[in-house]
Amino acid sequence: GLVRNQSVLNLILNIIDGQTRPTPSISQSFEDCDLASIGQSSFQISTHSPVELHVYDSQNRHIGPAPSGDLELNIPESSYERIGENSFAFVPASDEYRIVIDALSRGKFDLEIRAMSGITVSSTVSFLSVPLESGSTVAEMDFDQIDSGLELQLDNDGNGSVDKVIAP
Repeated sequence: GLVRNQSVLNLILNIIDGQTRPTPSISQSFEDCDLASIGQSSFQISTHSPVELHVYDSQNRHIGPAPSGDLELNIPESSYERIGENSFAFVPASDEYRIVIDALSRGKFDLEIRAMSGITVSSTVSFLSVPLESGSTVAEMDFDQIDSGLELQLDNDGNGSVDKVIAP
């Protein structure tokens, strides 16, 4: 959310342009951060392993890797980070979402969804060591809350047919 703040963008532009201005005071306290840019309630979705994480909202807007290799950030107030083989998506909790996970190779992956209230984790759902039988494996899940009843549908050969349903 830092780069969404216009005053931060202006400060960076002034530094690049060589314009000296007084440096704003910067708090060292996490509690002083303005969480309005990420909303009061959000979901943090993460995958850990050689997979691509895609998230779609109820209007079919997408965040995640695009076929061109670029990153799409089409869900308002969302963000997406990739660190090594780990992907992290942050979306507002005010919508319904579909998660699509595309395997990049055989192996296993972990999926974790956290419901956040501000900076506090209110609940977590984890799918651990989900098998990837091939580089064509696709996993999908729809959700709007993470309280109960979540299931991950696994298509082992990428033919569009669910081969296995996995509980958290």
